[in-house]
Amino acid sequence: MNMTGKNGFTLIEVLIIIILTGIVASFMVAMLGSSLKSSPDPLVTLSNLGAVERTVANINAKYAEGLNSGGFSLSGFKDDIKNHAVDGVATDARFISFTKFVQGEVTTEKVQVPSQAWYLKVTASKGDSRIVTLYSN
Repeated sequence: MNMTGKNGFTLIEVLIIIILTGIVASFMVAMLGSSLKSSPDPLVTLSNLGAVERTVANINAKYAEGLNSGGFSLSGFKDDIKNHAVDGVATDARFISFTKFVQGEVTTEKVQVPSQAWYLKVTASKGDSRIVTLYSN
């Protein structure tokens, strides 16, 4: 037998390594594929939620300031809400009254001009993030 120094891999060893690498890569793509596609979405959602929370905090601060100062009116507060939105947050403010209760659940929401028992429903939203808040006198 001639035992000369053999360097390198045999063809069978190279093929086995290529096949195993392909199998591992296919499992990785199958498991992480959806995560790789949507990886920026959680960051965008968190950013949007942070902007909505800052907007609601600004609106709440203005509401508390108005209540503490006396002479507060929901009508004036409603008109001023859009001035407190930050980072492109959309705000919607409308007066509502709960008109019917059936077994403890609200069944209708009526949009009207404010009077005695009206509430101001403020919705702040950006992307998929939304916070709804009710204010009263």
